Amino acid sequence: MPGQHFPDSAEYLEDCRQLYWHTVPIINYDRGEPSVVGSGVFAVVDEFHFVFSAAHVFEPAFRNVAFGHLGSNGFEVFGADNMRILTAKAQNGTGDAQRAVYKDGLDLAVIEPTADVLDRLRSIYRPFDLRRTLLPSSTWGVLSGWPARKNIYDSRKQKCYFDTCYHIQCPVADLQRLRQADWNPDVFLGLSVDKAKDFVSATSGQYVHLPNLEGVSGAGFWMRSSAVEEPHPTSWSLLGIVVEDHESRRMLKAIKIEHVWAPLRQGWGLTKTT
Repeated sequence: MPGQHFPDSAEYLEDCRQLYWHTVPIINYDRGEPSVVGSGVFAVVDEFHFVFSAAHVFEPAFRNVAFGHLGSNGFEVFGADNMRILTAKAQNGTGDAQRAVYKDGLDLAVIEPTADVLDRLRSIYRPFDLRRTLLPSSTWGVLSGWPARKNIYDSRKQKCYFDTCYHIQCPVADLQRLRQADWNPDVFLGLSVDKAKDFVSATSGQYVHLPNLEGVSGAGFWMRSSAVEEPHPTSWSLLGIVVEDHESRRMLKAIKIEHVWAPLRQGWGLTKTT
């Protein structure tokens, strides 16, 4: 399939910069040792701002939920212990991120930042407008997330070795592969990925081998799109939230983004149609 490999240097990844600005690391800061436990998409719906992620990221319950970014003085962490977080409730495996099972597989979480946290987020990242009308124009897309293996805290040295967001180019699996995996095509997308060669750094443009995708749960899956009311001919549309790495099938599972409207309606009275 044409266009299934990233270019070799960062200068050719300029159109992925938008994804970097929408993608935040989710950090457990309960013990004073920040650890990346997931990724999220910073988004806006009308006057409300959210971070979308996966519910299982929050199964090992922690109060101090934080985000972070690479600043001039290294990696900076900010957050709060009173942000509103609406998550799907696990039917089985409660408290275990690896074993939690959700009704209909809808492993989704919505975070509403407090005013102070939102100010920090908006000063660094750019919210994706969930109401923006975009038309998908490809059979492949890009996952953007913060893998834990490349973003760690050294407790002995008391120092963060946080790197950056990484992009993975993924062809979308066809209906036959979804049915073979017993994934409901009305709910899920299947993303084919070769973890040995498809990761590329958002800052350096270099490839990296990441056999373990811990920390990427909750990342956004994006597709190049034609924008109806934008000056540029191409942009990115948010198609889904990644919730599972199915290693035996060499696929990632993503929940289609339209399903995020159910918790938005439940928690904030927001609907897809204005």
